[in-house]
Amino acid sequence: MKKIGWITCNKSKLGFYFPTKEEPNLIPTEPPFTPDDQLAVEALRSKGFEVCAVEWGCDLKSLSTFDLLVMRSPWDYMDTTDDRENFLNWIQDLEQAAIPVENPAGLMRWLLHKSYLKAFEAVGVPIVPSTFLSKDEHADQVLKPFIENEEPIVLKPCISASGKGLFYIRDKKDFMEQRDAIESAFKQNDYILQPFLPDIKTAGEWSLIYIDGEYSHAVHKLPGQSSILVQSEYGGTARAKEPPEDIVSFGGRVIQSLPEAFFKAVGQTLQTLLYVRVDIIPTQSGCFLAECEGVEPQLYFRQKPGSDMKFAEALLARA
Repeated sequence: MKKIGWITCNKSKLGFYFPTKEEPNLIPTEPPFTPDDQLAVEALRSKGFEVCAVEWGCDLKSLSTFDLLVMRSPWDYMDTTDDRENFLNWIQDLEQAAIPVENPAGLMRWLLHKSYLKAFEAVGVPIVPSTFLSKDEHADQVLKPFIENEEPIVLKPCISASGKGLFYIRDKKDFMEQRDAIESAFKQNDYILQPFLPDIKTAGEWSLIYIDGEYSHAVHKLPGQSSILVQSEYGGTARAKEPPEDIVSFGGRVIQSLPEAFFKAVGQTLQTLLYVRVDIIPTQSGCFLAECEGVEPQLYFRQKPGSDMKFAEALLARA
């Protein structure tokens, strides 16, 4: 029997995500496993694995009994600046201790900072136009030319997830109302500035899930009526749906470009990954890569029957 350590967060954090307005009965049955992860855990157990939850940040000595770790739902790492730094350091400790983990620790550290998008752009993958802002820059000075254009913009922390720390600025008045909060945020995090793409309200966002390097399934997300965020915890919806051919083609292009982008940025080669989720925003100008997620994305096993078993079989081959 192989023993798998399933890296997740403190179970108290799951109350923020579940249940949702869209799925009021979606409640974790074995926390801290999320409802989605529970499906994969049961599939692994059916294959003879022992699967135990591991809260990130634990003492590495406690991991010696595991044959393999799987990073899945460390959803509280972005709660504070200290948590973000501790999470990055913990992943680096895993790498230095050569503890087997999927996805590879080096790749996860790279993907945790949204500046990785520049590497994709450098190998020809269109990304949402992005300006990267360093921590401690003065918001007034940096944002002034964008604010004066009177065009809506979005500010996201470079290390974050689930819309945490995001600012949506419609115009100069909106900026002035959020100014103090933005100035405070700039003292704690690097930020990425992007134009607001109105297509997100109508065309939404596609999430394509790849398991063991192969396209598995997709969900189509739309924001809630009074939000720009597609996450279900903010009122967004995620429906299983087969994407148009141009979306599938674009997702494949991202997956094919990933090893080259990673090598050019980090200087390391990359083997086939256990899982990747590619988030794509379709616009009238074409598709843009919003995120390439290989650390903590929902993989929507419940939307695609059999995908949990596909995940288990990919892990079986690795273990």
